[in-house]
Amino acid sequence: MQDWPDHWLQSDNMAHNAYFRFKQFTVIQEQAAHRVGTDGVLLGAWAPVENVSSILDIGTGTGVIALMLAQRSTALIDALEIEAGAIADASLNFQSSPWSHRLVLHPTSLQNFPAGKTYDCIVCNPPFFSRSFRSPNEKKTLARHAHSLTFEILTKEAAKRLEPRGSFCVIVPAEEEKHFQEKSLAAGLTPRRRTRVFPKPGAKAVRVLMEFGFSNDPEIADELTLETEIRHEYTLEALALFRDFYLKL
Repeated sequence: MQDWPDHWLQSDNMAHNAYFRFKQFTVIQEQAAHRVGTDGVLLGAWAPVENVSSILDIGTGTGVIALMLAQRSTALIDALEIEAGAIADASLNFQSSPWSHRLVLHPTSLQNFPAGKTYDCIVCNPPFFSRSFRSPNEKKTLARHAHSLTFEILTKEAAKRLEPRGSFCVIVPAEEEKHFQEKSLAAGLTPRRRTRVFPKPGAKAVRVLMEFGFSNDPEIADELTLETEIRHEYTLEALALFRDFYLKL
């Protein structure tokens, strides 16, 4: 599978530091199996949260997506996580953030989370590599492999918890785009918005940001290229997306 270039965020200082500092909050990442990376930051900056009062973050990890959405909204946010190290990190990150009163961490799986409450926005950076070999590292298997949370389970459970006019947003590898859409359609969710993400001009799409809902409005599709031809230089579109979060922008 094609992935981000080596110098991109998930393999740069984000992945090696015990913490990563954003403009309005800090993410401790000492124990989580997977640390702050490009995928989560993209989803946290892209998901629509205007006029949203309730958000569900499925598989919050360090809590970075929930924290970004808390910064961008006034919503109450429920965050689910099952990996012990990630639970420890996310708990600290939520408590020390300016929005601790709006962030609730639930140490449980989506399947075991009560389905009575519905949400205006549901987000998930789902387990990747649904058709690949499992990692010998069980913590990383839980965090990254669709063994514990398949696309089918995720889409069905999200549909149960989504408000009639709500949005379900994910980021998936480009090669999983069709597969994820098929499962979403089967769950009664239709595509609403889609952004294909390219690391640089001329490269293949690496990720796809997708928004689903229950409406039958025409889908809006666009593209996002993160770097210019110059290494480490953001495009204007990427700058606009990340400017409220990265200290150096």
